[in-house]
Amino acid sequence: MVKPKNVPFEVYTTVSNHYNKWKRLGLFEKINTALRRSVRKKLERSDEPTAALIDSQSIKSTPEAGGVDVGIDGGKLVRGRKRSIATDTLGLLITVSVHSANTSDKKAAMDVFKTLFELCPEIEKIWADSGYKGSLVNWVKENFNCILETTNKTWSGFKVEAKRWVVERTLAWLTRSRRLAKEYEKTTESSEAMVYISSTRVLLKKLHSF
Repeated sequence: MVKPKNVPFEVYTTVSNHYNKWKRLGLFEKINTALRRSVRKKLERSDEPTAALIDSQSIKSTPEAGGVDVGIDGGKLVRGRKRSIATDTLGLLITVSVHSANTSDKKAAMDVFKTLFELCPEIEKIWADSGYKGSLVNWVKENFNCILETTNKTWSGFKVEAKRWVVERTLAWLTRSRRLAKEYEKTTESSEAMVYISSTRVLLKKLHSF
C-alpha cells in the first residue's frame, strides 16, 4: 500500500498489516463474489452466470509502482500495467488479472479464464473483441468446452457492438476510483485487490438502490 500523507506510522502499519493479510486470504475477491451473487438474486437471476465477457485496459504506472511487472503497450503507447477482467452480462465483475502492459491480451486471458471457470463452471459462452480471436478460441473450447465469440470493430460511423459495451462500461466504472486512475501499487496482487475493492463499492451501491 502507498502510505497516505499525514498518517501516523503506527496507524498506517496496522491498516497495512490487515490489508496484506486479507489480500493473501483472497478476502477481497470473496467479498466481491458474495455481493455479485446478491445483486443477481435481487434481479431474479441465478447465482452464477452462464455467459461472460472479457476485455483489457492498459493503465499508466506511477513512480510508486516502480518497475515491477511494468511494461509498454506498443499499440496504445502506455507504460504501465494491463488489467484483464471478466464480467457477467450485467457488467458485474467476476475476476481480474493484472500483468505488465506488454503482455498480450491472449496470454493474459488464459489466467482470467482459469479463475473464471473455477468460480463459474457453468459458463457456456464468452464474448470478446477481435484481439482475442485465433488460437485462443480453440483453447477455450478444448479446455472448458465453452464458446469464445469474437466481434469485429466497425469503423463506418458510430455503432455499439452487441454485448461488448457492457464490459467496457465496467472498466469505466472501475476507473472512476481515484486509486485505479493510474497504477500506484507495487505488486500486481495489490493491483488486483484494489480492483475488487472498487468493484465492491459499485456492487454495494447497486444493492442499496433496490
